[in-house]
Amino acid sequence: MSETQEIESLKVLEPFLNKGAAQKDQAQVGEVRKFITFNLSDEHFAIHMDSVREVVLTPSISNVPQSPYYVEGVANIRGAIMPVINLEKRLNMTSESMEKLEESSKMYKYTLVGEIQGQNIGFLVDRVPSALNVNAQEVSQIDESLSTHISDNMGSYLEGIIQRDEKMIFLLNLSNIFKNKDNTPAL
Repeated sequence: MSETQEIESLKVLEPFLNKGAAQKDQAQVGEVRKFITFNLSDEHFAIHMDSVREVVLTPSISNVPQSPYYVEGVANIRGAIMPVINLEKRLNMTSESMEKLEESSKMYKYTLVGEIQGQNIGFLVDRVPSALNVNAQEVSQIDESLSTHISDNMGSYLEGIIQRDEKMIFLLNLSNIFKNKDNTPAL
C-alpha cells in the first residue's frame, strides 16, 4: 500500500474521532459503543474512540535518556512535542531476547495520538487502525481472578473482551496502563 493510500485509509476514521461526549451518552443507555481497533504482534486490541484524538503515520522519534523502558522517545506531531509509547513493551508482550531483534527490525507505521492525565501521548501500533461499533452487551467484563493474573504491576488495564468471529479483541483502558498498582502515575 502506498503512503497516499495509507493516508486515505486513515481519513476513514476522521468522522469518528473527537466524538467522545456523544459516545458516552449512548453507552449509558446501552446502545452502540465505538472503538478504535489495532494490532500489536498478533493480538487484537481496542480502545474507546473518545480516547483517540487522531491517527498519524509514525514521525521521526528522538530518544530520551533515562526514560522508562516502554517510552520510545518524543516526537513532534502537528507542532506538539509528546512522548511516544511502545504498548507492546508496556504490556510485557515481548521477551527480552526478542526485544533486541525487534528493536533493530520492527517499524511501527502508525501512531495513535491520545490524551492521558492531561498530556498528549503517541502510541505505536502495527497495522492500520479501524473503527468498530459494538453493542454494550457484546463486551465481556473481566473476572477479578483473571485480572490479577494478567499483569505484574499494572492493575486493571484490561476493561473487557470483545468476541468477533474467531478472534478476541482486548479492550484497554489507556489511563490505567499508565498507573502503577498503587495508582501513582507510571509516566
